[in-house]
Amino acid sequence: MKKLIWLAVLVLLVVGGKKGIDHLSRDRELSTYKKRVQSMLEGMQEGGNYQTAVCMWYMGTVSLDQRDFNSAADSFDTWRQKRGLQRVTGFNVGEVVVEKERSVLGEGGISKVSVVVNGKPLTFRVADRIPIEVVQ
Repeated sequence: MKKLIWLAVLVLLVVGGKKGIDHLSRDRELSTYKKRVQSMLEGMQEGGNYQTAVCMWYMGTVSLDQRDFNSAADSFDTWRQKRGLQRVTGFNVGEVVVEKERSVLGEGGISKVSVVVNGKPLTFRVADRIPIEVVQ
């Protein structure tokens, strides 16, 4: 009987511990996507760091090699122009909703990030290592 009780306690600890780790991992994922959008938008403001904005938009990184950066910057400028985001005067990053969980290896996550840019509400789809998209 004591062995069954200890086994039950052990199972509860393992399951509870995994749930706790999963919760912390999900919180970190949401925070990462929110920070990526915030860094991109800060870089798009007057006096902001354009290079950071491009890199965050393109791959969610702080830097790219020169060839990748040049290509990303051209695409970023086109993306901004199509969406009327050439000049960001103010923004607020809101709720982040997970669309697809990251895999055990930490890849493949997709989230939607609600923002208000220049008074206009938008939703960005943010995924690992690909450019940020606007969701209509």
